[in-house]
Amino acid sequence: MPVRRGHVAPQNTFLGIIIKKFEGQNKKFIIANARVQNCAIIYCNDGFCEMTGFSRPDVMQRPCTCDFLHGEFTNRHAIAQVAQALMGSEERKVEITYHRKDGSDFLCNTHIIPVKNEEGMVMMFILNFDYILEEDSSDSLEGLNHTSPAKAEPTLFTSMSPQTTTLIGLLKTARLLRLVRVARKLDRYSEYGAAVLMLLMCIFALIAHWLACIWYAIGNVEKPYLEHKIGWLDNLGVSIGKRYNYSDPSSGPSIKDKYVTALYFTFSSLTSVGFGNVSPNTNSEKIFSICVMLIGSLMYASIFGNVSAIIQRLYSGTARYHLQMLRVKEFIRFHQIPNPLRQRLEEYFQHAWNYTNGIDMNMVLKGFPECLQADICLHLNASLLQGCKAFQGATKGCLRALAMRFKTTHSPPGDTLVHCGDVLTALYFLSRGSIEILKDDIVVAIL
Repeated sequence: MPVRRGHVAPQNTFLGIIIKKFEGQNKKFIIANARVQNCAIIYCNDGFCEMTGFSRPDVMQRPCTCDFLHGEFTNRHAIAQVAQALMGSEERKVEITYHRKDGSDFLCNTHIIPVKNEEGMVMMFILNFDYILEEDSSDSLEGLNHTSPAKAEPTLFTSMSPQTTTLIGLLKTARLLRLVRVARKLDRYSEYGAAVLMLLMCIFALIAHWLACIWYAIGNVEKPYLEHKIGWLDNLGVSIGKRYNYSDPSSGPSIKDKYVTALYFTFSSLTSVGFGNVSPNTNSEKIFSICVMLIGSLMYASIFGNVSAIIQRLYSGTARYHLQMLRVKEFIRFHQIPNPLRQRLEEYFQHAWNYTNGIDMNMVLKGFPECLQADICLHLNASLLQGCKAFQGATKGCLRALAMRFKTTHSPPGDTLVHCGDVLTALYFLSRGSIEILKDDIVVAIL
């Protein structure tokens, strides 16, 4: 039979926003699917696992009444209140005593929040757990009433609490994260070029400073010996109304006026032919001006030539992206790929480019010897090998061999990793992002 293979399970943007928001507030919560029997748990965060001592596989697909947390100190009336809240469509807070996996008990405030669609039907439940002794921070969760993930237009969080955040506000916050991505890309492309550009500008200013000092020294040395006072310092004194009085050594322009004017002359001569308001009149000044113009032409060829190369390097990544994207579009047009599949191709290319910047790690690794490849792969997959229980106790040689077999793939949101009936030829480890397990278009679990 033909094998159909996609990339990653459909990403639920709505649930993703809720999970990120609650994780950022250090909440301990679970999410249950109200469309299945017993309202099975489809997601629990790490805070809930630490609170109860149960691992995520222990909790998945259990009823959200949390029967596995009941014990001898659990009040039956509180259990009935939780069950009644799950049967209805109104949110409720219940104080109840639960038991951890090790048998120890704890008193907590269980906040049951139904999530409705536009038609008022409960699609899922969010259960938030807070220790009674801790400050009650569950007010920020009051009044959740949003649309189903399948709907296009969400409704608002309708709560009178000032701490309540609207769903639109969450969406806007998620959009602001794109600015962080843009900033990261700009830093990645321009960090080296900006440093070199600043260094070249500093060199240019330093050379102009040295030439300005020489220009002042020429005028200052020649001034006492000129029969006709035509030097640039005399002209400066006349233009600013501070003429030289040779009987008074303190007369004439100040040292600040001299330096600024000399620096202005060297900058204008290096970058152009000057503006004529500060001009050389004596032979020494004219010869020096010729030298400055020659130096300026060389600086144009070297420094500003490098500036243009730096600017091109800043946009080299963008040029590579558009070139690769053009190839993908030509492939689609040549083979007449239909619209749904064409959109998947373009989304995959854009998603993979965001993560890899167009660099194929497999092709890069092929250029290195096998022993070095093993060390690189071991470093790249260190977090997976150390965090997965299946690899604990393995020797370093075994880990090196396993690391060589790993292949990193990037999958865009909205695609499918494995369909029902597919022939499995690989074992997948989720290192970033989330994945949904679906059965008959119903979310069974979120990993």
